[in-house]
Amino acid sequence: MFVYLLTICLFSSFASLDAREIPESPRVWKKQVPAGIKTFFIASHTENGTYGIEACKNSGLELASIDSKEENDILVQEISGLFGSTLTYWTAGKFTDQGKWVWITTGKEMTFSDWSENQPNFDDYPDELCVGMQFEHNKKGHWLTTSCKWHRGIICQKITTE
Repeated sequence: MFVYLLTICLFSSFASLDAREIPESPRVWKKQVPAGIKTFFIASHTENGTYGIEACKNSGLELASIDSKEENDILVQEISGLFGSTLTYWTAGKFTDQGKWVWITTGKEMTFSDWSENQPNFDDYPDELCVGMQFEHNKKGHWLTTSCKWHRGIICQKITTE
């Protein structure tokens, strides 16, 4: 129940939905990437944070949490090879009112990170409370803080529990 309530609170701080229809899923999942018990789904189609969450949900997935260097390295390699250095991609990372970085899909505090130099940084834009993997400007997938309202590529995940 706690995780559910935390998730609702965190989702509410993403940009509000407008009247346009939420896609059932991104136009095309460009790549499925197996990584241990997870499979990541990558789309270059861009959405703001709220629509990114909904696009994942409507596909039976959730926005990606990156729990290890191995998962991060796999994503960096696959996205770099697939799209090159053109986008930043949503993760499920979010800065909370309690001053912690958590994965909104689980409510768990982040135990791994791959921040770009000078990140996290709220100095220029205090509303940069979400986490993206940046491939623009030769950042090679390092993480940055970003406004949840901005349009980004989407990384979703499905966890296999056997």
